[in-house]
Amino acid sequence: MPIHKRVWSSLLYLQTDSGYGPAPYIGATSSDLTVSYARPGDASLQNKVLDSETFREVGDGYYEIAWTEGELGVIGDMAVQITGPSLIEPKRFTVEVVPPPAPSLANPSLCVISGSVIDLGGKPSAPQEISVWPSKVPASVGESLLSGMNIRTTPDAYGNFSLALVRGAKVVITMLQSGLRHTITVPDAETARLIDVLPPLDSQL
Repeated sequence: MPIHKRVWSSLLYLQTDSGYGPAPYIGATSSDLTVSYARPGDASLQNKVLDSETFREVGDGYYEIAWTEGELGVIGDMAVQITGPSLIEPKRFTVEVVPPPAPSLANPSLCVISGSVIDLGGKPSAPQEISVWPSKVPASVGESLLSGMNIRTTPDAYGNFSLALVRGAKVVITMLQSGLRHTITVPDAETARLIDVLPPLDSQL
């Protein structure tokens, strides 16, 4: 299996000759074995220092070898050879050293903006689409780029609606049947009322 540069060990199974055939190698110590390795680009094998910190017996013939950051410093297949007088044969394998995965970005914080729409009689307004999209692209919030696609919703049977938007984003919100089209900045808060985020609507009359 691939090993990331900051994952430090390999698990391996060693066998010895019991006189009746291969058997698990029990009780090997760091002085009983020679571990050699060659990283990509190395001209020859070099010996690894084994001690109680870098070599341990797991049990039933299994052993763990710990690698240092310097030994895993080259991306690619590292050839490993283990020899010893009690081994039934030399143990050879490769360690695939791959770059550590890029850290995942934290999910952006969202603000739920809610509101309601009524008609002149105080009843829930007929269904209408509420659309939101970035005021300009390309644009970013934190470490993420914003897509230019819009988000849409419609009021429920009671005229209420809500939209979960990335905090700090500068967006255009429209409700065509209500004649609304404004650019707002999504508040840095868990929730907000649309009426509080919009500029005073009387100034538009």
